[in-house]
Amino acid sequence: MDFSSEPGPKMGCVVRGRSPATSLSYHESGSHLFVASEKDSVLRIVDCLNGGPPSDRPPMIKLKREGIRTVRATHHGHSVLFSPGMNGGVPKKNSIYYLSVHDNKILREFEGHSGVINEISMSPVDDTFLSSGVDGTVRLWDCGKSGNNLGELKLPPNVEGAPLAVYDSTGLVFGVSAAMAGGEGYVRY
Repeated sequence: MDFSSEPGPKMGCVVRGRSPATSLSYHESGSHLFVASEKDSVLRIVDCLNGGPPSDRPPMIKLKREGIRTVRATHHGHSVLFSPGMNGGVPKKNSIYYLSVHDNKILREFEGHSGVINEISMSPVDDTFLSSGVDGTVRLWDCGKSGNNLGELKLPPNVEGAPLAVYDSTGLVFGVSAAMAGGEGYVRY
């Protein structure tokens, strides 16, 4: 897309806030954009069809108790997954929350990581999702089931930092990437 040519692309909406976004996620239909801002612990919702705040739900949800760092849209248009924000460099909690944005209620909490969760990837075909964290694990969960993760991938001890995990478009395969100690390369699954 050439942004320099006239008339150029049109901007549908400007999302105003006091602090920068830390995560963005479109609903699969393209109808809504979810914007997380860690610094002010706010989830903003944009109605992409009308170019402004949604008429069927609040345009902004404050998550002061949990905080918010990462957000992912789910298959349900009124629910998202999010990981907590930081408090003085320490995560408020190493959980993932399933939130109803319609009435600002946490439907489920997924616990298991022992460090900051840096990525959430929703399956394109069902209600499972992946989470990856600085604890060196990638975990598989089901939105419909509270409790323990369905599976856990422990990365080798020479992995540094946080891994990334993502589903492919079929939902049958996922990829994982993480930096190796000493900068010698990357491990990929």
